Amino acid sequence: MRELQFAPPTRPWSTNDERRWHWARRARTVKAWRETAGWAARAAGWRDVGPAEVRITIPFSRNCRRDPMNYVGSVVKATIDGLVDAGCWPDDTAEWVEIRQPLLVVGGPVIVALMPRL
Repeated sequence: MRELQFAPPTRPWSTNDERRWHWARRARTVKAWRETAGWAARAAGWRDVGPAEVRITIPFSRNCRRDPMNYVGSVVKATIDGLVDAGCWPDDTAEWVEIRQPLLVVGGPVIVALMPRL
């Protein structure tokens, strides 16, 4: 298993939040997460990692009830896109990436865990 850690560039947002946002705010937030994940992967030397299962741990400032699946189309998607930009995979299709449900925790860094698929 490979693990990558980085500080969240903004507060994590859900697909429910996204529906209320102006498109420019969404674009800035997605860009921040995508670039941060990409630079972290490059710094760690992640390239051509092969087909993998991916689990992302998303930190929050406080504990409250949240639906992890509401973060797949926002935080997880932006993070995976950043890893593709960094050259981890040629694309984020099912051939290369299988996404596990994200883990939501209080405090700490964003953790991207890759488990190679055989």
